[in-house]
Amino acid sequence: MAGSNIDKKIKVRGVTVESGGFFLPGSDETIVEFSDPPSWENGDFFTVGEPTRVTVPPKLKGRYLAHAVVHWSEKMDGTFSTTLRDGSYFFSRIMKNGDTSNNPREARTTAAPIATASMTPQRILWETNLRVGDYLELEVCWYVSDPAARAEIAGLKLEAWLTLRRLGKPA
Repeated sequence: MAGSNIDKKIKVRGVTVESGGFFLPGSDETIVEFSDPPSWENGDFFTVGEPTRVTVPPKLKGRYLAHAVVHWSEKMDGTFSTTLRDGSYFFSRIMKNGDTSNNPREARTTAAPIATASMTPQRILWETNLRVGDYLELEVCWYVSDPAARAEIAGLKLEAWLTLRRLGKPA
């Protein structure tokens, strides 16, 4: 309820960062670089000098909800080829402190359900405890079974958002 005493006592802490649109490089795995300034921030989570990270600032350890959205978009010519659709899959994951091992925080998808699809979104939700100095990054990855399709990957556009919200004290 806007204007209530409850609203005045709750301090929502967190950040939402976005990548803007960029074209994928030829590598299989890419850490997303976010634009400055953040879309929303309360608590100094984003630093221009580390554009791939959101970091828990001093005095804000706690329980957090991380939410990422990745849009795998069309190629520069506006198409999403049948080769990419049928012979590929794309996935994204939220990494804590650069850890890629045994990572349960990921979303996988095929490129598109139909040849005319121009975008396929992925969403990741992850609730976890974070300490001061812990950081999260968003990694996007792709796999193409057809070697002829690998050349098409560099033309794929990607947009990504990462939100981190403090829920309260650690569980």
